Amino acid sequence: MVTTGIDRLHLTFSIKYAPEMLVSTLFESLTLEKHFRRVDNTLSKTRSKAGQKISWYRTSYYLETAAGDTLIAVHTDPTSQYGKRNLVQVHGLTFSNSALNALRPLNLDKLLNGALDMDAAVSAMDLYLDATDGEVPIDKIRVQSLPSNYRAYIRSPFIRDKKHTRTLPRPVGDSSIYYGGTGNACQILLYSKHLDPHQRIYSEDNPLKFPWVRFELRLRKATAKRQGSRLLWLLAGPVWPEDQHSIGQAVADLFSKYFNFVEPTRSRANRCPVQAWWSDLLSAACL
Repeated sequence: MVTTGIDRLHLTFSIKYAPEMLVSTLFESLTLEKHFRRVDNTLSKTRSKAGQKISWYRTSYYLETAAGDTLIAVHTDPTSQYGKRNLVQVHGLTFSNSALNALRPLNLDKLLNGALDMDAAVSAMDLYLDATDGEVPIDKIRVQSLPSNYRAYIRSPFIRDKKHTRTLPRPVGDSSIYYGGTGNACQILLYSKHLDPHQRIYSEDNPLKFPWVRFELRLRKATAKRQGSRLLWLLAGPVWPEDQHSIGQAVADLFSKYFNFVEPTRSRANRCPVQAWWSDLLSAACL
C-alpha cells in the first residue's frame, strides 16, 4: 500500500491580511483569540520547534496540543524593513490522523484554497510517500547509498558531487538516510518509520505489525516557492479538469523530478533508466 501527503507547509502572506483573518480563512472552526496562545517575542527568548529563535517577528501565536506539540504557528509584526510578510507554519502533526491531532481530519481544501485566495507564497514544504507492504528494498538501498556506489544508483540535483561541494548520502543510525544538504537546504529523507524512536509508534511491548517506510521530500527557499506555487494551483487552482492533479499525482511528479533510484546501465546517472521497484512505487502513488 502506498500513501502520499503533505507533512509541513510554511506560507507567507501580505501584512494587509491580519492574523485573525489568516486563521479564519485557512482553518475550519478556529479563531485566533479562542484557540491560540500569544507570545511577545520582544519580551521572551521564544524558539521554534526547530530550536531557532523567533527574532524576525515581534509577535507569535501558537495552537498546541495538550502535550505541548505545536500544530499551527502564526508569526506577525515582522521586524524586517524589506518584503514584510506574515508567516503561517502548519506542522506535520496537523496533517496526520494521529489521536494527538485535535484538528483531524484537516480541511485541506480550505487551507489550499485560502492560501490561493490570499496570494500566499510557500517558503517551506515537506511531502511524503509512505510504503507499508514491504516493497521497498531497504538493504539494497543502503548498499547503493554507500560513498562508493551512490553516483551510479541515485539521481538527484540535491546531491552535490563536485570536488569542493560534495554532499554524500548520510545514514543516521539504523533507520534513516539523508540525501542532500544540511540546515535550510532541499533534501530527501528515507527512514523506517516503525523503527524510528522519534515517531513514538513502536515499542518492544507494542511493536508495529507491518513495515512502514517513508520517503520525505523537503523543499526550501526558491525551490519551495516555485514548486509550492505550482502545487497550490494543481490541487486547488481554477484549471481545466484535465489539468487537475490528485495529491498522489503531484507528490509522485515532484519525487520523480528531484529523486530517483536508477539502474547503472550507463556511465552517467541522468541517462540511466529508473529501477523498476521505484517506478512501480511512484505509479502506485498516483492511483
